[in-house]
Amino acid sequence: HKIKYMFPRGHAVAYVTMGLRVAWYKVHRPAEYYAAYFTVRSEDFDAEPVTQGKHAVKALIDSIRARGKEASKKEQDCADTMHIVYEAMQRGIEFLPVDLYKSHSYKFLMEDGKIRMPFSSVKGLGGAAAQGLMDARNEGPYISCDDLQARSGVSKAIIESLEQLGAAWVLELSHMGYLFGLLDALAVPETARPALLDLLHEKNAHELRAAAKAARACRAVWGRPSVLSWLSRADCTPKEMRFTPA
Repeated sequence: HKIKYMFPRGHAVAYVTMGLRVAWYKVHRPAEYYAAYFTVRSEDFDAEPVTQGKHAVKALIDSIRARGKEASKKEQDCADTMHIVYEAMQRGIEFLPVDLYKSHSYKFLMEDGKIRMPFSSVKGLGGAAAQGLMDARNEGPYISCDDLQARSGVSKAIIESLEQLGAAWVLELSHMGYLFGLLDALAVPETARPALLDLLHEKNAHELRAAAKAARACRAVWGRPSVLSWLSRADCTPKEMRFTPA
């Protein structure tokens, strides 16, 4: 007699148990559930529409599914993954943009109840480049976009993609490069510059970045006496800087 396949009881128990666990996490720990899910499916994740909001995510899904069988397997997989992204957004889960100092190479990390997108979620950014970005930041803060590119080994196109996605610090790095150019012109000693980088991580870091941005936009030169005194203060503000038009 021909033996027919019989579904083992052990398999049935394992599948039911796994299903119950997944359901529990999806109901009671939704953010953690989605973070784990997208970490496994990160190759089909696209950060660009997620950064733009759920309407952009829905538009991407609809555009792929409207093509039917003409859509490639990769596009169909992307649509499936983005459908879960849309589901998460509908449930109130927030996604944080890629950050040069906070994002993991491929893991979706929890941050204050929100999900921080990894470097691998950037379209066109491979595993090696994502790991390079993560490793490079361990050497210390970046001082310019050129420094970021040299240390991480990523292409200029990747840096432009990060800038378009609003990755924190990418835009500021261009302003920081201009700031350090001014410090060179003012002959500020190399020994005094680490204090500047330390200040970038203090609670008033946005003030320094704003001043650097203003300096670049106005093509200004800072008066030598005000530079180091301003940097040394804890309550400094951009308005206190004395700009002298070039």
